[in-house]
Amino acid sequence: MSQEACLSPTRISTRTIVPVLESVGVGSSFHKLRLGGTAIARAARPGQFVHVLPHILRSGALHDPLLRRAFSIMATSSSTPTTARSTAASSSLKIVDEEEWFEILFRVGGRGTTLLAQARAGEELDVLGPLGNGFGLEAVAQPQAQRPLLLVGGGVGVPPMIFAAQFAAQTAALRLADVSRETLAPQHPQAQEFAVEAFVGARCAAELVGVTALRLAGARVSVATDDGSVGQRGLVTAPLLQRLRELKGRASGAVEPLVCTCGPWPMLKAVAQLCAEQDVECRVSLEENMPCGVGVCNGCVVPLLNTPDDYGRYGRICVHGPVLDARTVDWGDAQASPPGVASPPGVASPPGGASPPGGAQHPTPEHSPNGSWTGAMHSEK
Repeated sequence: MSQEACLSPTRISTRTIVPVLESVGVGSSFHKLRLGGTAIARAARPGQFVHVLPHILRSGALHDPLLRRAFSIMATSSSTPTTARSTAASSSLKIVDEEEWFEILFRVGGRGTTLLAQARAGEELDVLGPLGNGFGLEAVAQPQAQRPLLLVGGGVGVPPMIFAAQFAAQTAALRLADVSRETLAPQHPQAQEFAVEAFVGARCAAELVGVTALRLAGARVSVATDDGSVGQRGLVTAPLLQRLRELKGRASGAVEPLVCTCGPWPMLKAVAQLCAEQDVECRVSLEENMPCGVGVCNGCVVPLLNTPDDYGRYGRICVHGPVLDARTVDWGDAQASPPGVASPPGVASPPGGASPPGGAQHPTPEHSPNGSWTGAMHSEK
């Protein structure tokens, strides 16, 4: 994916009224919604998001809260492995999903996400989507089936990583279906590398999400937690760096890896720096305030090194992103953490840089895809 391709504004999607098919709590502070919507499910690509009004239709509160909340798409009915579908079917808060669906996962914190977590099967939500530019995996997977795809997720930046892993596995399966069994039989199965690997960071075991779903998608998963309660103790960037060095140390001519990442800004900055040092392509899914989600309000601007239009040196994450080539982001001028917010999982908070015009801050959890800050939550008014 070229830098220009990452920065090209995407088309605006349409508004859809979708039914809630399943509503279930995940862990101590997360919630998952499965929403019906054939058009969104079929059009969605890993890294894209939906913009959801945080109240149930026909509830009488049509404009309260007023602003939509952005959530990365975690899975769709076509991307989810059959095993995962069977597991999800055991939920008590569900209705028969006769149409295609998509899923979102979010941390319950402010008023908007609290209201969404109260949604029940059979109720309806107002959704825009799919929005934004994704990771572009459809272009990656075709020519190089064995290109190592390294997915790095921090906190609730993990959901788009799940979608990416499922999409890569599905694409590979479709491609392999056209190849004879004789061609597929490996001479040394034990020497085969995983095409998809995932690196998941969290504060502790209770904050860890998505590991099972990633493994069901066929990814080899490495976990790092701040307290060492699960996996490696410390930063998620440590196992990532080790793996990058292993891959870069292979024989010349080996396919170069691709890193896709989503999570807190300090983690994204650290991952981008590691990839730059190792000369590895990196695509980052950025988090910011997204009051409108369609490029009008300029609430989600981020400083960029190269920009394609008259918005100067700032790009709008909702239309130019949320996925960008890490080389296009001006990490030195991107604020690392909003005042008063504790360090996100698996990363230390470096000093922040200059704020974008208009005083936009990084990021209010309930207005950015996933709301992946896992420290002190911003309070909604």
